[in-house]
Parts: sequence; structure tokens; C-alpha cells
Amino acid sequence: MKKMKINACFSNIEYVKLKKQKQTDGYGTASWEKWMLSKAPQNIFDTEAEAVQRGTKSLRKMWHMNIGHNLAFIRRKGVKNLRDLAVAENKINEGSALVIAGGPSIHIHDHLNVIKNSGYKGAIVSSDRMLIPCLENNIVPNYVMTVDGADIILKFYKHRLFRENLKNIKVLLHYTTSPKVVRYLYRLKADVYWFIVHTEQVVRENSDVLGAIYMTMTAHNPEGLQTLVAGGNVGVCAWCFSWVVLNRNPVILIGFDMGYPEGTDLRKTYYYSTIFDATLAALKEPTAAALAAQMQYTKEYNPAFRGHTYTDSVFRSYREMFCAYLEHAPPKLITINSTEGGALYHPRLQYGKLAETLEKYRVA
Repeated sequence: MKKMKINACFSNIEYVKLKKQKQTDGYGTASWEKWMLSKAPQNIFDTEAEAVQRGTKSLRKMWHMNIGHNLAFIRRKGVKNLRDLAVAENKINEGSALVIAGGPSIHIHDHLNVIKNSGYKGAIVSSDRMLIPCLENNIVPNYVMTVDGADIILKFYKHRLFRENLKNIKVLLHYTTSPKVVRYLYRLKADVYWFIVHTEQVVRENSDVLGAIYMTMTAHNPEGLQTLVAGGNVGVCAWCFSWVVLNRNPVILIGFDMGYPEGTDLRKTYYYSTIFDATLAALKEPTAAALAAQMQYTKEYNPAFRGHTYTDSVFRSYREMFCAYLEHAPPKLITINSTEGGALYHPRLQYGKLAETLEKYRVA
């Protein structure tokens, strides 16, 4: 990035006042450039993650309504959350975890068939979207996770294969999960574990997260629900769960495309309709809105997999948040991206073909 040089003249008095303010702000030994950047309004330019987070405010009504319904289950005597799971699972915490997200590379590289034939014995954590495809390939995940609060998630659980494998699958539910999903799972007597996910550490007494924890506290569960510092999507939450709760290392990722392969019809991608509707509301003209919506897609090159992919603003925000979490993860944690495609690239990631990775870490 090209740097711009600023020349300014100050009186001695003005200079002393600026220098004193710099010291007061805690930048006494730092450069003037660093101090000046700290004074810029934090919202002068939104990152894509911030823009998407702001856009999800429209979902808050649904989330809060879901919480209101779910508290009847969460506050029951004997309810389980990730803290209980951590105590039980840490007795068998050796080995790796495989996180299965729902990117198109899963099908392009026939990854479910690779898993089925691998003899892999580590922990398998699936997103709800991939639950039934896994079961159809005779892969029974140890854990399936739901973060989305929409009613449509119910279709991922309403399947004969899930009912047949119910005793072997632990279901991890965010406290904003659709009440329709919750009621269905409790009727089935599924093994449910609750949690709260948030995007940053709890640092303020008036934090929304603290409010959520207080709300889920009972005499039977005095600490409230376990929280995960994650965000973005279910795949990122499953990655966090694998090493924070299960204490698994390494964590292997598949389906973490965060983008679409070359040649994909952008109009058929996950978030095109959402982007188009928002653009149409602003432009009021369908043809112009369609062109403007497609302009939000960016073609990128992933050096790890030596291929191009298209990303949209939502996936770029997910990637931005995930990379921030990677940078703050423990140095000893190994995360292996075996997606074999997509837009996810970061120095903290290792890469490898899924078959080779599973062979290396086949035994739990």
C-alpha cells in the first residue's frame, strides 16, 4: 500500500500539547504515525466482517424470540452444556478432530468417500448441513453442531438416518436455535448440549454475553452456559469447539471453501439472493441490481491449492473473522486445511490432501 506523507507546521505550544496528549494516550514511546492512526474513528471504514455483523442486526428479533422459547429447556434441571461435555470428553482427549463444513469441495473431491474408506478413528464434528450426507455415506459424526436460528435447520435433523443413529451422536445447540428444532430433538430424546457463541472476550460488565450467561444461570447450573469465542458460521464454531472443549490437536478442516469454484453461476451461490435483494432495494431497477450484485464477487487466487475461487462479501467476512481467531489460537495448535480448494489461506494453517492427512492421523 502506498503511504501518503503529511507535512504540517505547529507552534511550540501546539507541539507540546500534542506530545502531552500522545503520552496521555499511552503512545509516549510509539511513533507519531501509530498514535495518529489510533485517533482515527474506528468506524471510518467498516471491515467486511463488521459490515456483515451490522447487517445481521435484522435477525436479532428472531434470535431473541428463539432464546425466550429455549430458556424453558435451558433452565431445566439436568440440562447439559459444553462445560459438562468438556469434563467427560477430556478423559479421552488424545488425537485429532475432523471438522466437516458444507463447501462445494466436499463433493468435487468426493471427500465423504475418502473418509469412509480411511479408517479414521479421531473425533468427527459435522455441521448440521452435512449431517445427513455423512450418514448416507456410513459416516456417523460424534458431534453435530447448529448455530443458525432459522426454522429451515429442522430439515437437517428430520431424517430416518438421524433417528437410527441418535444414540451415537451428540447434538450441540446454540441458545438461539429455532424452537422447532429444539422441540423436535427433545421429543426424540437426543443427547443435547447447549452453548453460547460470541465474537470477542467478555470485558465489560454490561456485555451482551454476560447478560446471556446470567440469563441461563440456575441453582442447578450456577455458572450458566459455556461460551465459545468464535463467530461467522457453524464451521468456525466447530473448529473452536474441537480444540477448546475436546482439546483435540490437530484439527483437520474440510468443506471450508469460503468461496465458489471457477465456472460457478454466481446467481446460484448461497448469498446471491440476499445481496441482490439488498442491492435492488437501493437501485430500484432489477438489471442494474443484478450487475451491481455480481460486482460484489471477487476472483481470488489461493497459493496453497494453486487455484482460483470466487468470494462474496459474506464469505470474505467469515474468512476475516476466522483468520483473526487463528492468529490468537495457542501456538501449539495445529490446524490443517484439507479442503483442497477454496479461498481460505493463512500462515497459521497447514495444508494437505485429505487422504494423506487422514492416513497420518488415522488413529485417535
